[in-house]
Amino acid sequence: MKKSLVLGLGSNLGNRYYYIYLATQLLKKTFNSDVIVSNIYETAPWGNTNQSSFLNTAAVLSTSLDSKTCFKTIKEIEQHIGRKKGERWGPRSIDIDILFLEDEVSNQNDVEIPHPRIAERSFVLIPCADIVPQFVHPKLHETLLELSSKVDNDCELFVKQIKP
Repeated sequence: MKKSLVLGLGSNLGNRYYYIYLATQLLKKTFNSDVIVSNIYETAPWGNTNQSSFLNTAAVLSTSLDSKTCFKTIKEIEQHIGRKKGERWGPRSIDIDILFLEDEVSNQNDVEIPHPRIAERSFVLIPCADIVPQFVHPKLHETLLELSSKVDNDCELFVKQIKP
């Protein structure tokens, strides 16, 4: 059975837009699914603030894979694009996070679903609200649109939706 997989993508090294575009192309090909992509926003770094601004977007696709396989596949895509192991919240060519896998709630194999810090991050909520505004967070029981209205919006529109 196919489930909706909602991802957050970000980049703050090199050609940020190209890395995000390439990631959406690889997601489409690897998951053999249409990919809906939000607007792309430029945002200040989170965590380690002594680095370049990020471009952030969200994407939704369909998959029949389990969370462990999705995580492994996404990490392979990141490596293919050139992501190197680095400091937590440090600079990166591409970062792809699993935000939701349908209404699954789990914490296993280094993957916590839904992503644990969604509700405090405008750079995740604002793009998600672009493409799945009525999706209900399975733990917080609020829509992404409702959650996005509760955070300070520090996202600056960089480009309208891209077509993978």
